Amino acid sequence: FSNNNGQTAPSTGTSAVVEWDSTDKTSGVYLSNTTRVNVRNAGTYSVQYGLQLTNAANDGQYADIWLKKNGSLVDNTGKRYFLPARKSASEPAHVVAAYETLITCNAGDYLEVAGSVSSTDVTLEYYAADAGVPRPAIPAASVVVKLVSPLAYSNIFISSQSKGQATISHYAN
Repeated sequence: FSNNNGQTAPSTGTSAVVEWDSTDKTSGVYLSNTTRVNVRNAGTYSVQYGLQLTNAANDGQYADIWLKKNGSLVDNTGKRYFLPARKSASEPAHVVAAYETLITCNAGDYLEVAGSVSSTDVTLEYYAADAGVPRPAIPAASVVVKLVSPLAYSNIFISSQSKGQATISHYAN
């Protein structure tokens, strides 16, 4: 999932969750609203995020980023990213915040990427594709959630579904 519009923090000192507006590829995960990545099956999931942080302030700022599961903080996932002062009024400073961890989930759990900033000059910024360079678009944020190991008591999963039917499969023994 990715954010292709950018996002501004509502204020300093409060937390906000990253919003997703684009689905790239999914298998066993889905969005239940603009912030929640839900998992269909119980198991251990690899969760990876990348955030294109931008600082438009004249001094250095920071962003604290962490993961939430079912609305609660996930222990030891918090990271602090420092953003230097902008280069000029038209050239903000940029930092890519990236992290990966493993999280055990039950079927139906949801995950969110959350954060707080020291200044509302710190934003998630999207950059459109540039044919002149050429380069693809740079999403403001992206997240990948993939099942790496089903829980031992739950080795079945829905491998495909359509309206009114589902195919149930199982992982190899």
